[in-house]
Amino acid sequence: MENFNIHEWQAKFLKEEQDPTDREMFDLKQQFLPAFEEYVRLYGISLGADIEAENPDDAPYIIHRKEFLADLKVVLFKLQHGEF
Repeated sequence: MENFNIHEWQAKFLKEEQDPTDREMFDLKQQFLPAFEEYVRLYGISLGADIEAENPDDAPYIIHRKEFLADLKVVLFKLQHGEF
């Protein structure tokens, strides 16, 4: 067994092993991203409706919901730009 390079073998093995996983992750992202975009959009609409309603019972939660919406938008941005 001459000229056997363990690093080349490992790289080839890892590439073969990761291809199905990479494809599955890509497919899941293609299905998840539109649904998540819609969730963020609808959450923003719901929050806006609650703010406009000016219900005093909702006031303590509005701040937390705004922060959560901001966090959702950060996650969405990172998903859209391949940072995850």
